[in-house]
Amino acid sequence: DTTDTENTVMLRALPRALSRRGVSGGVLPNVGVRRVSTQLVDLDHDERDLMKRFWDEHSQNGSVQEMMLDDNADKIEQADREEILSLLPALDGRHVLELASGIGRFSPHLARLAGPQGHVTAVEFVSSFHEKNKAAHGHLSNVDFHCADATTLELPEGSVDVIFINWLLMYLGDAEVEDFASKALRWLTPGGRIFFRESCLQQSGSKARAFNPTHYRDPEEYTRIFAAAGAKQADSMPAVASTAAFHLERMQSSRTYITEKGNANQLTWLWQKEDARWPSRLSAGRARAGRAAPA
Repeated sequence: DTTDTENTVMLRALPRALSRRGVSGGVLPNVGVRRVSTQLVDLDHDERDLMKRFWDEHSQNGSVQEMMLDDNADKIEQADREEILSLLPALDGRHVLELASGIGRFSPHLARLAGPQGHVTAVEFVSSFHEKNKAAHGHLSNVDFHCADATTLELPEGSVDVIFINWLLMYLGDAEVEDFASKALRWLTPGGRIFFRESCLQQSGSKARAFNPTHYRDPEEYTRIFAAAGAKQADSMPAVASTAAFHLERMQSSRTYITEKGNANQLTWLWQKEDARWPSRLSAGRARAGRAAPA
């Protein structure tokens, strides 16, 4: 268990040999989303302080209702969790970094999918959520738990196979999301993947909020930021910059939220780290197919 008072954390990567799997699937068509107004954040306050105050208010009981910010979370939690897990790449034998792990909705399931040869590093910045997850799942031998802020997290380059996020980027400022995307690209092994799910354009949960600093972004913003992560890394850290970039494998709306709430603005993304000099075989295949198709 690690808590760093200076909010800078170095997590030790777990060395092991990993077998690389081939890429399957492709980019799905962009989903339809409706544009709605969002609540403005008081920009005079520090971003992290606002988010800490927000989660101090919503972490009193360590419940699934607090995790999903929905008074009726128990009605959709299982379906939502199972759907999200079904969208993940193969995790067997992989080192999985779970950010915003909360009370552990996904931690034991990620551990099961990673198997005895894999490992899960669960990171959560709300101490009460972190402690509840650790108490409930600390017996799992292939999981370690850290209380830390994702914005100050530091990991060795190429130390993680899969990054899993369920609701985090919406609680970061624009610059923080851009910085995180560049760091995630460095942390991932060649061919590694990042999966994230965010609320876009509108609030989804029914739980009352005294104030709401959440960024309900247009989904195109996340796509733009992660597509540009390689270029940003080259600009900000030229000495260590590589030719790596993110390739978008899949983007789609949550079926559970469409069915249960009529909300198509719960979006998931799956990206793969690849060498930007060599477009993926899937991308090249789609390009060839496009050229061959009649006008």
